[in-house]
Amino acid sequence: MALFGEWTEWCRVKGFLGLILTELGRIREANESMLEATAKANESKNPTLMANTDFYPCVAGLLAEDWRRTVEAARTCATAATEARDDIQRYLALRILAWAQCALDEPDASSETMRDAARFVPSVGARHVMHDWFAAADSFAAWKAGRCDEAIALARRATAIARDSGGIFSEGLAHRTWALALSTLGAEVEEIDAHLAESVRMHEETGALATAMHTHLIWAALCRGRGDDAGAADHRRCAARCPELVALAGEGSGPSS
Repeated sequence: MALFGEWTEWCRVKGFLGLILTELGRIREANESMLEATAKANESKNPTLMANTDFYPCVAGLLAEDWRRTVEAARTCATAATEARDDIQRYLALRILAWAQCALDEPDASSETMRDAARFVPSVGARHVMHDWFAAADSFAAWKAGRCDEAIALARRATAIARDSGGIFSEGLAHRTWALALSTLGAEVEEIDAHLAESVRMHEETGALATAMHTHLIWAALCRGRGDDAGAADHRRCAARCPELVALAGEGSGPSS
């Protein structure tokens, strides 16, 4: 592709490769691929190509659940989208930014970002490319705010939206939050673990190994809280398949639970 000067397609392939490598837990390689795409897009000085290419690190940060990196990348993407006059890209970047701020326990900043994003809803419409992801994010935000019954209702809604659109990834996220909300409410272990198991199954079967790893880390933490040290060790061993991401989680950039 590069030989023929098809740089737009080349950047797209490099960006998607970065997302795939992120979900495989190969963070260094993923970052290298996306940096190559960003450098070429910046060289082109094409605002649309620059905004599109900036979107990949934004999503990669979300997939890795490296929330501080996600905040930085989402802000960069939102700025580039503004310069490109791309309301859809700006909306997506702002919603991801709000998601990351929520995960970092910055509710005021997240709410303000959500209000900013809402201005673009008329341009974007209800069924955009990430509508099922954001339905899962709404459930997560409710759980983070301590509204567990609402989080469960929104998780149930998110799973329905995901099934309607074939969004296995987002359905797995919704099951994870469902489990967290049930745990907070003191539900039976079997019910909590059923949702965690479904989340892991969906992500592992679709190659979303990084996301499954984060769920295993959350599951390990829940096991420790129950006094189940053996179960916690088992889930830590499962998570160890993505050592780069386990290291990130150990630095406080991983899953918010």
